[in-house]
Amino acid sequence: DGLARTAEHIRAAGRRSIQIAADVTSKSSLGEAIARTETDLGALTLAVNAAGIANANAAEEMEEDQYQTLMDINLKGVFLSCQAEA
Repeated sequence: DGLARTAEHIRAAGRRSIQIAADVTSKSSLGEAIARTETDLGALTLAVNAAGIANANAAEEMEEDQYQTLMDINLKGVFLSCQAEA
């Protein structure tokens, strides 16, 4: 729902918009998203890598798999996004 509302706000401002849901921890998913963006809208000239999560557990209570998910999305996701965009 958030994607659709954001896209509508962009279109209401007179700009073009597409909606793409992608997994920021997947290199192939990001590559497909960038390819579709460039096909539909033209060459990528600006990117905002804003995917991220916050875990509600204190570090001393956090399970290792929860920590790994946090790192995969918040760090690896930005790295892979930058690679795909470049």
